[in-house]
Amino acid sequence: MTKLASIIGFAILSIAVLLVMVVGCADPIEPDVPETTYSWKVVEHSLDPNLDFSGVMGISENRIFVVGGIDDDDISDVIVKYENDDWTYDFGPKTTYYNRDHISDIHMLPSGYGYAVGLDGSYVYTNDEWFSRSSSLYTAVWVDRFEEVWTVSVDGKIWYLEYGLWDSWEEFPEEFTDIYKIDDQMFIVGMNGVVVHKVGWSESVELDSGTLASLFGVWGSAATDMFAVGTDGTIIHFDGELWRPMQSGVEAYLYGVWGTSANDVFAVGENGTILHYDGAHWTQMANPARFTLKDIWGTSGTNVYAVGDNCTILRYSEDPRE
Repeated sequence: MTKLASIIGFAILSIAVLLVMVVGCADPIEPDVPETTYSWKVVEHSLDPNLDFSGVMGISENRIFVVGGIDDDDISDVIVKYENDDWTYDFGPKTTYYNRDHISDIHMLPSGYGYAVGLDGSYVYTNDEWFSRSSSLYTAVWVDRFEEVWTVSVDGKIWYLEYGLWDSWEEFPEEFTDIYKIDDQMFIVGMNGVVVHKVGWSESVELDSGTLASLFGVWGSAATDMFAVGTDGTIIHFDGELWRPMQSGVEAYLYGVWGTSANDVFAVGENGTILHYDGAHWTQMANPARFTLKDIWGTSGTNVYAVGDNCTILRYSEDPRE
């Protein structure tokens, strides 16, 4: 009986040791980590609710500029800045000289040098301060480097600034609305489907856009991957040879387009419309605001700002973890 008990005890001990070894070799149990989600949220600030914004661009994720103005009896230019977790007035409100319209576009370099333009003139940002410059009917701007700047205007002109002197470079019959440059290639869009292409210092040529819709925004990840947006939900794409229409799924006017790559592109427009392109399809994104959005820009595909009428500033970012 004692011998049998010893055998049974040894067997039980062996099984216990084997179980410990099996459990020890098993993969550790990972805790459940909630999936990261992103959404559009209204940015809280104390700016004048009568402001209408038309352009946004930053130097970094902690220093962002938004341009626009107040359209009242007297039209005022305004530039606001995000810095130190706060939105403040960086320039203006200043009554425009000709009372035509407020600032419409801005382009900044990482160095901190930049330009803002509108129908009543332009402003240069240097040494952390805005200075008023020339007055013309500018609608959009692109900064190459210090004192080398391209602008376009409502009278179909392409302007170039070099070391303090503006020169009317070329002229076309249609009103221009936006400008985008990548490498040495520049794309300009405007009313009635006009698209102008310029390579280096060569003469600009008008491309067949395939549409008569007015175009308000242009952006691309490469000269062979350009997007332009406009009236009635119009989106067209350029592959380096032809502009082709895309299905946006909306009829709202689209005013701004920006992205991080060929498969991560955003477009904004009327009534708070925000679209996203994943490389295959455009889909509409949920948005807590319903005011018209005029421009969009970001530091990454998960840190994006959209601005528009009624002092609207939206941010696409990570949702708080529960």
